[in-house]
Amino acid sequence: MPNHKDFQLNYRPESYWGDNIGGFSNIKGEMRREIIKNAFREGNIDTLPASIFSDELSTEERYFTGSIHPAYMGGEYLPDYIGGEVEIARVSLKSVTYDVYSIRAKKADDGRINYRVVDEYESWDNEFFKLKSEITAKPFTFGELVSFIDNVEWNGGDGAYKGLTTRFRDMNYDPVGPARGSCRFYKCVIFLITPSRCHLPSLWQSLGVCGNKNTI
Repeated sequence: MPNHKDFQLNYRPESYWGDNIGGFSNIKGEMRREIIKNAFREGNIDTLPASIFSDELSTEERYFTGSIHPAYMGGEYLPDYIGGEVEIARVSLKSVTYDVYSIRAKKADDGRINYRVVDEYESWDNEFFKLKSEITAKPFTFGELVSFIDNVEWNGGDGAYKGLTTRFRDMNYDPVGPARGSCRFYKCVIFLITPSRCHLPSLWQSLGVCGNKNTI
């Protein structure tokens, strides 16, 4: 199990809005995010086509990217953002189609913050996800966001679950095989963006799951 002392659980961003890594935090496609991240690392971001930086693709573009490999569909079928809404975290499944669960925040007229969780299967239309905290006065601390993710209640089709990561962690845990003591197809990446472009590391270890300890 992870040692929570290794994480700054009391860290709270000043805002979810502002300079969010060049405005890339609302890009729906998981593979496009990976391409942009790798381009940043390699110093060739200027060589990427403009369309890759769009928050969402057109229907034709989604069909084309999906024809390359099903994984390129991951995240591209998430619902549209409501005006002023930003993604603050996502759960990405390393499955064939790389399904994504998106955690979003929107500032209300009174200054408070509204949250919702959406997926790529229109579950959000039926209030599929029951949230521990739907409204807060200020952004979550790192620890509060971990708790938020751990307490989302939803139905995975094969039963009710508590926690966005629980079902996938348990399904993919390999206690005796080649990946003994780890899970194989799952990662959870958190985006808590401050105006100074500071961000937190992945949630993978703090949530007791595995994956590459990456940030974007």
